[in-house]
Amino acid sequence: MRSRVSNWATVLLLPLLLLSHVCITPVAAQDTSAEDTAVVLQLLKTLPSCALACSSSYPPDCPATRKACLCAPQTGKTLDCIFSSCTGWDVILSRRATSVACDEPFPQDGRILRKIAWACTGVGTLAVLVRFGGRLATAMRSNSMAASSANTRGFRGLWWDDALLFITFIFMVGIMAMSEVALRHGFGDGPWVSGPSDLNLQGLLVFIGEPIYFATSAALKASFLFLFARIFAVGSSGTLQQRWGLPLGGPSSPLRDRWTLAGVLLWAHIVNVVVAVTFTLVVCFQCQPLDYFWKGWDGITPGTCINRKAVPLAHGVVSIMLDIWILIIPLCLLPALRVSFWTKIGIASMFCVGTLTTVVSAIRCVPVSRDINSSYSLTWNQAEVLNWTQIELVTGIVCACMPGHGALVARLVRRTKRLFGISTTTGASTNRSKSGGVRTFGSTGPRSFYSASAVRNGTVTTTKGAPSSVTGSQHQGIEVTTEIAVSKEQPWGSTVELRNIGSGSSDDYHQNLPGWEKR
Repeated sequence: MRSRVSNWATVLLLPLLLLSHVCITPVAAQDTSAEDTAVVLQLLKTLPSCALACSSSYPPDCPATRKACLCAPQTGKTLDCIFSSCTGWDVILSRRATSVACDEPFPQDGRILRKIAWACTGVGTLAVLVRFGGRLATAMRSNSMAASSANTRGFRGLWWDDALLFITFIFMVGIMAMSEVALRHGFGDGPWVSGPSDLNLQGLLVFIGEPIYFATSAALKASFLFLFARIFAVGSSGTLQQRWGLPLGGPSSPLRDRWTLAGVLLWAHIVNVVVAVTFTLVVCFQCQPLDYFWKGWDGITPGTCINRKAVPLAHGVVSIMLDIWILIIPLCLLPALRVSFWTKIGIASMFCVGTLTTVVSAIRCVPVSRDINSSYSLTWNQAEVLNWTQIELVTGIVCACMPGHGALVARLVRRTKRLFGISTTTGASTNRSKSGGVRTFGSTGPRSFYSASAVRNGTVTTTKGAPSSVTGSQHQGIEVTTEIAVSKEQPWGSTVELRNIGSGSSDDYHQNLPGWEKR
């Protein structure tokens, strides 16, 4: 990018040198072609006086009467002279005059940015629709099976992670819409193809877009944190005081008792909010007056700004550190998580894409860290930042939607097998059938029937020698009332103790229900 600016800067410095060489060296003037002369005259007419002065102060090493010399890359001294001596608009006029005289093609990165923006919007929209479609379908099926249950916080209902992901998607669409407006006003095509009002609008949209990006990044991270709370069932009893020891340190390390998954997630939320609020306030008040942010490029509007590359660069570094923290959290507990195969596939794919999101965030810091010089900052630099910002956001959204996609794929596989008559039975010990809201679990011992509501209520009525009835129908045999004691010992299951009462026997036994860990 800087080489492109050097090219045009070199070109506009050379004209004045050309004229001086034409006057001083008659032999060189005689060798000058008509095309070379036309270029020199055009530059003398169109270049601002400040650019001509810089051209005479730093003459080129080649004959300044030749077009090839005038349009060759110039030294950095000439470029620095132009930026320090000319106003922002004079710099743009100099570049424009040089491009026209040297027949340089105008950059058209705006078209590429538009294609990337629409592609990212389409991919993000599809990912969100698939996730929410699968989530709503599962929630409706769950409600039809257990209408008495008001708990929608589990894996099957909509929760805060879905709400924050939807907010992230809305913010992303807003950023894409602002980028489309900026592109229509010459953003990405170089300031020399835009007028002053267009440049002011581009700068204003950048000023508005930065805090929106900070909020979008924070909402996406918070969605991941709530998703981990959902996967590992943190606070399913209504609090965040569960004993979720993380495997930090050795078996006798105090970190195992001090740091819990709930505590780590809570602190991650706090840090995420503090980072977003802090950087939003800083970026909003980094220039005094505020309009100097989008008008200061002209070199005429009075005002001051702090280092404009420091804020987005610092946010990018902190954001990468938070991404790494968020990725490490589930890795501590994922090996012990007992979920279906397809759910594990979805979580594993989420981690892979999450790593890619962190890589994209690091790449985005590269154009952010480049020097920002008045009008130059509104072209190549900010255009490249916008490009990687769009890719980073859509990658994060797709990553957050991965687990929901895994469940949808599993449902499609089951329906496909059912359509072609392929049995989905995996064995007597895991076979399940559903009828009227009552689940039947196959086992090698006596068969028992439990309804979800009966299990939650804490008692199940069973019959020795015959299936149990939770509907009060007639049965034969001895009626047994079973108390269920649930203790939350592990994040992936609970221990269930079944104790016979009224059967005349004092034996205690345990039964391992599907999804429940045997004690």
